[in-house]
Parts: sequence; structure tokens; C-alpha cells
Amino acid sequence: MKNIKHFLAIISIVLISWLNIKFPNSRILMVVGALLTVVLIFNFSIRKRIQFKSYFLNPWNFLVSTQFSNQNTEISTGLMYEKMLEVVRDSNYRVRDSNPLKKSIFLTTPISLKSWGKNIYIDINESNLGKSTIKITSVALQVYSWGKNQQNFEKLILEIEESLII
Repeated sequence: MKNIKHFLAIISIVLISWLNIKFPNSRILMVVGALLTVVLIFNFSIRKRIQFKSYFLNPWNFLVSTQFSNQNTEISTGLMYEKMLEVVRDSNYRVRDSNPLKKSIFLTTPISLKSWGKNIYIDINESNLGKSTIKITSVALQVYSWGKNQQNFEKLILEIEESLII
């Protein structure tokens, strides 16, 4: 699915470029540009709401870059959830939503020179008796994440490990 998203993004760029060359004063290009602008504004206006998680994680949403990462731990889900909340509150991530019953956390990052902002969804599930699996989904609000999604995952895991050292 990831390759299809990249293929659709490339086709869109080529199509817009071709339309711009072929019809420099055409309203078609203005309409396409307006549609993309509306979609981008829509993405930015809803990105900080947990209700739209399925929209951003939809495999056909080719305007975002998504990365899924899993980490198994020897720590119980309850303790890992509390430790994860502690770590993210002390970092530059902003906690938008947390659910202690589902053991889920929703974070956002601010807009920077490398990124238009990210949504990070953390789900902690019980894997074996007393152990847990951390599932981190990082969604960049751009077609390519430039490695930032993987950096987010590595940074979170490192911060958790450092917080567990006594």
C-alpha cells in the first residue's frame, strides 16, 4: 500500500506539472490547486482531534506518511502506560488525548522546518502475562516524512528506557 501511495503522489505531481505546461492559463489547474489547498486546510484543521484517527490512518490517504512500529517490553501495560505518559509530558510532544482504560495516548508535534507536524498514536496492549507491546503509529502531514517518523519512534523508546533506569 505504501508504494501505491507514493505512486499516486508522483502521478499527482506529474499531472499538475503537465497541466501547468499544457494549459498555462487554464481554470483546470486553478481548480486542482484549489482542491489540494482545501484538502490541506482540512487536514490541518482536524489533525489535533482523536476522532479523525481512522481518517489519517486510512491506507488511501496519500497526502500523509505513516509508519507503524512495535516494541515488546517486560513491563505490565498499566505501568508502561503511566511511564509513557510521564515521558511524553516531559518532552516536546503535546498530549491531546489519553485513555487509561484503552491504554492509548494521542500526541502531536509542532510544525518545524522539517515537518508540517505529526500525529503520534500510542497503543499499549498486553502481550503475555505481565508483559506489554507498545504500538506507535507516527503520521506526518506530508507525503514523505524524511525519516522523521522513525526518529520519533526511536526517541520515544530511548526516553522510556532512560526513565526506567534508577
